[in-house]
Amino acid sequence: MMSRPAVVGDALSHWRKLCNGRRGVAFCTTVAHAQAVAEQWRRAGYRAVAVHGGSDDAERREAVAGLRAGRLDLVACAQLWIAGVDVPEIDAVIWLRPTQSLTAWLQGNGRGLRIAPNKRDLLILDHVGNCGRLDHPLKVHKWSLNGRRKRQREAAPSVKVCPKCFAACSSRVSRCEECGHEFAPERRELETVDGELVEHCAFKVGDRVMWRQPSISHLTGPWEIVKITATIDHVLLKNSYGWAPFNAKIEELTKINSKDARREQGSAQSLQELTELGRKRGYKNPAAWARYVIAARQTKGQWSRVK
Repeated sequence: MMSRPAVVGDALSHWRKLCNGRRGVAFCTTVAHAQAVAEQWRRAGYRAVAVHGGSDDAERREAVAGLRAGRLDLVACAQLWIAGVDVPEIDAVIWLRPTQSLTAWLQGNGRGLRIAPNKRDLLILDHVGNCGRLDHPLKVHKWSLNGRRKRQREAAPSVKVCPKCFAACSSRVSRCEECGHEFAPERRELETVDGELVEHCAFKVGDRVMWRQPSISHLTGPWEIVKITATIDHVLLKNSYGWAPFNAKIEELTKINSKDARREQGSAQSLQELTELGRKRGYKNPAAWARYVIAARQTKGQWSRVK
């Protein structure tokens, strides 16, 4: 039997401690839950609204405009905003909705991974353990267009038992077919339990990342490969070149010039030399990386001969 989902820690107290001055979105389980969260924030003196599948177009537009203009501190969502909403100013995401969907987890956090002027970082408050189930939102995933074959399983009817006459009937019916008992709608309520959120970092000391010096509002400096020698304080963003901190506060980084890194890789010719280089750089699977480099070189050579 699956345990009832729980919210760990008080979301409002964590917001007060970590997110004052930020603009955020809270993902909630139901319409009533989103409305309750927005009301809780308003009672605490914050500017908050709830939007959901039943909200009209004017309410949805005002929620977006309010966050962008700084008139709102929080928008509590149900059935909306996982994808398709562009509010780059969002720098806090609160998860009060448990999910098993990797797509929902990544897209929901993606609402806060847009670049905006004067935006320093993104803070994600996961009160329902999604990170433990689905891993860090910045983890690199391998995607395929082939899909996955669904397991063949025998179709079994879903049933429930009437509490009045104990007859078994389909879980879809609202009235017992034997005695006429009206079934009360079942709701999965979230229970709040005491707890304190802890930081979960995707990177550790010794990892190498792509980095360039940020300007006041944009990343404009030259790209470099850097090795992390101290704790990273803020979230890192993924771009076409690799991982890069967005205006991140990074201390005591050992910089490695990208030209030197390419020269070092170019001088390694054999699979063994490349594997050793990958091991030196701290790659998780240096042998696989070495094979990839060899294959890329061979492909590039074939295209050169065709031209």
